[in-house]
Formats: sequence, C-alpha cells, structure tokens
Amino acid sequence: MQRQDAGTAGGGPVSSPAGGGPVASGSQWSTSMMDAQIEDANNPQCLGAVQAGGGLRFSANCGNIKGPFCQSAGVDFNVDFFVDVINAPRPAGFTPPTVRVQLIFVNSSGAVTQNIDKKDTRPKYNSAGTPLDPAFGHAFPFSTSESGGLHIHLQLADPDTGATVDYNDRVGFTVTPCT
Repeated sequence: MQRQDAGTAGGGPVSSPAGGGPVASGSQWSTSMMDAQIEDANNPQCLGAVQAGGGLRFSANCGNIKGPFCQSAGVDFNVDFFVDVINAPRPAGFTPPTVRVQLIFVNSSGAVTQNIDKKDTRPKYNSAGTPLDPAFGHAFPFSTSESGGLHIHLQLADPDTGATVDYNDRVGFTVTPCT
C-alpha cells in the first residue's frame, strides 16, 4: 500500500469501521479523510482500506481465497471510495476525484487470464460520509477456475488538492483440481 497526500491540515484520527465509511474527530475537512476500501460483500469483516496513517490489507486480514474441492474459488468484492466523513463534509464546489479499480489475475503459470479495469472521472457525490457513486458501480464479483494471484489496485485521484490515495494488494486464490 502507498499513500500520497497533499498535506491539507485539519481533521483528526481516521478509522474505517467494517461496513461503513471513515469517521473522524473534529470538524474540519482534510485530504486525510479520503479513503479507498475493498471488502468481501458476504463477510464485511474481510476488509482492506487505505487512508492517512496507513491502512489494512485485504490479503493480511482475510488470507488466501480457497474454492471447495473441484470447484472455482471466488469472492464478491464491494469497492467504495470516500472523500469525507459524516461530521466533516468536503467543502462545496469541489471537482469529483477520478476513481479507478484494477483487478488483474495472474495464474500459477504466470499468464494474465483476467483483467478488469474500470475508471470514472466524475463519480457522483451524494453526501458526507457516504461512498462516491461511480458509473461502474460498487460490486466486483471475481471467480477463477485456476490457482494464482489477484493484483488489486484502487485509486482515488483528487484534482483540486493533488492528493492521491492508492491501495495495492495481492490476494492468492487456490483451486483444488478434481484429479
């Protein structure tokens, strides 16, 4: 994971409760409140997120994804991007940030077999503390019939402040063949 921040002052400590957006103490908006999250839609405890001060990796929190014997391995990802928190809304008049989701699966032979790359340059902002609504949605079901690794890259790039939030991770998938 890496985080690049424009260094806007204000705000307080930020945390990401499972199943919800970031929260903060204080009431002044800051780029440190911007957040990118990925979770298992069927298990909200299985979460990865990046924001100011570090983050949480899905791979470390949830481990390898294993399919049942002789079946595909899969997970229904839910991806959210936040620009503010409930008690510290982003000041009005901002340009929506560009958001991007990249999921690239490389099988155990080293071949790229799936490549999902979605980008929205103007996702909809609804209200403070709620995720942006990109045109590509939030749901990213992923399944594979072969073992390998899924490279995850989430990015929120804010044109007004120059701040960029990058989440990078690799999740292993294990498929037990029928033979």
